[in-house]
Amino acid sequence: MSQTPKYTKTKEFFKHNRSAGGTPTHANQYHRVPMIFLINQNNLREKGTSTSENSTQSEEDQLKTEKYNKIYRDHLIQTYQSLKFVKELRPVDLQQLRAKRVTIPRRKGYEYKKTVIFDLDETLVHCCEDSSIEPTIILPIHFITGEVIEAPICVRPYALECLKQVSKHYEVIVFTASHQSYADAVLDYLDSEREIIHHRFYRQHCVFMDGIYIKDLRIFANRKIKDMIIVDNFAHSFAYQLDNGIPIISWVDYEHDKELQGLMHYLKKLVQVDDIRETNKKVFSLRTFVEEFNRETCKNHFVFNKEDLI
Repeated sequence: MSQTPKYTKTKEFFKHNRSAGGTPTHANQYHRVPMIFLINQNNLREKGTSTSENSTQSEEDQLKTEKYNKIYRDHLIQTYQSLKFVKELRPVDLQQLRAKRVTIPRRKGYEYKKTVIFDLDETLVHCCEDSSIEPTIILPIHFITGEVIEAPICVRPYALECLKQVSKHYEVIVFTASHQSYADAVLDYLDSEREIIHHRFYRQHCVFMDGIYIKDLRIFANRKIKDMIIVDNFAHSFAYQLDNGIPIISWVDYEHDKELQGLMHYLKKLVQVDDIRETNKKVFSLRTFVEEFNRETCKNHFVFNKEDLI
């Protein structure tokens, strides 16, 4: 019982922690690739919409299908809003960008490897706000004020396996819009020896444009843009390098989630390509995403509330 107020306080903190990096209110679906890495690559129209299919499903399977369809639908709307925002985003403030530039050392054995950049919250982990969900771990978060808050953290299925596997072939960076005190506590839990996550970057490394924290890959002075890929549940987080981005489905508590399992397979294919952007933009086509969404929504009569798409 004594933990309840701490959880509540943590929830309020993380709302603030993510507020400037959340979905823009003024900016998907049925894209050519389901968002994003389900092993069974069925599109929205084919998943759980057939009466005969539903009649043969167990009640448990139907609930799973309905839950995933909602997660998928929410992600499409979120991505649509993000990319509408990106279309209206001003060019980056070059003075701000120059001030953020960093030169990061290469670890031995990684001198010629490409770089994968992971977001943290809702990509690898989730700070559990629902007291009915059993967290993976409760971590103490130490603030510079001296205050300590206990944060219940849920780790996404396959997160550790993905980080370990990807780190064999890529340099791995975690780049979060969260505060460093929180992020370090979570990352120290995931990788206490700093063996699979090679570098960490935080809110202070983001550029702040039009009320949003954006992870501009140009801050990495000694890395080539063509050799970097960023995995983030918010497409606007990589607004200035859309072709480098993988807009993974947000994760909160879906226990059957397999997005990171599929991500491992996709990243393995990118290892040998000369320019990550050329392959990635063919898969996701984020630059034409809004137009495709509008066209397919009309053609296939997908039902979305108008206010969701504003």
